[in-house]
Amino acid sequence: MTKQKMRIDERKIVECQKCNKVVLRKSPSQKYCEKCSIETHTEMKNRYRKDNMEVCTKRTIICQKKFAEKSKKHIQDIRKKADSENRSGIDWVVDDIKIDLLCRFSVPFDFNYSKNAIYRLGNGGHIFVRKEVNDLKQGLIDIVASFGIKWRVNKVYLDILVQKPTLRGDAINVIDTVADAIKKAINLDDNWFSIRRLDWELVQNDPHIFIGISQENEDKYPCPICGKFMTFDNFPKDRSSRFGISTPCKNCSKELRIRVKKENAPYSKKTKG
Repeated sequence: MTKQKMRIDERKIVECQKCNKVVLRKSPSQKYCEKCSIETHTEMKNRYRKDNMEVCTKRTIICQKKFAEKSKKHIQDIRKKADSENRSGIDWVVDDIKIDLLCRFSVPFDFNYSKNAIYRLGNGGHIFVRKEVNDLKQGLIDIVASFGIKWRVNKVYLDILVQKPTLRGDAINVIDTVADAIKKAINLDDNWFSIRRLDWELVQNDPHIFIGISQENEDKYPCPICGKFMTFDNFPKDRSSRFGISTPCKNCSKELRIRVKKENAPYSKKTKG
């Protein structure tokens, strides 16, 4: 009886072929402990991907294309629903903006800040940016950089007050030059910019242009489907992208997967049958 019990016990245990640890057997063909089994399986998958990179890449691309084709209709439905819930109307009111990062400065007024003075036509018919305009832009870049603020990925709010010596020239024309300089200084494209306030006044003695840059001290990104501005933790991580995230947001991605899965359910049942 003792020998029979020992034989039964030996059948219930197995020695791991990798770490030599004795563990309880969970299947007849078990060779490794749970930890080593996971490591070995991961190594095999990585080796297969490395040896069959082209095949795996093609499969991934095909799956992504199929999912994208099936998602088009669902994306439109989600967008329509989000637009009806979130879009502003004629009674649009600016909400109180939480400002954490702020810098304000002034530069002497110059008519070369106007967009009408940016370009010049050369002798050969080539259009180029005037040197005076480039010098003004570089001056703005140096001033903004001197504040040493670490700007975030989020909306950037601009406040501009133009003091004009005469009525000649439009205050709104300085936006292009100022925005081009600021986007280089903070390394964020001007499609993130929002003009919070633009004003002008007549000042004949020593006129200046006052510029304010403000932002919320938190990284946020808009979802291309639902349109909501959300923090980075609401998006899947992607190290290959510029900001380390991928779109759409997690909620929209989940909803898309559920809808596509429901759409495929009848076909998968037919195939199994």
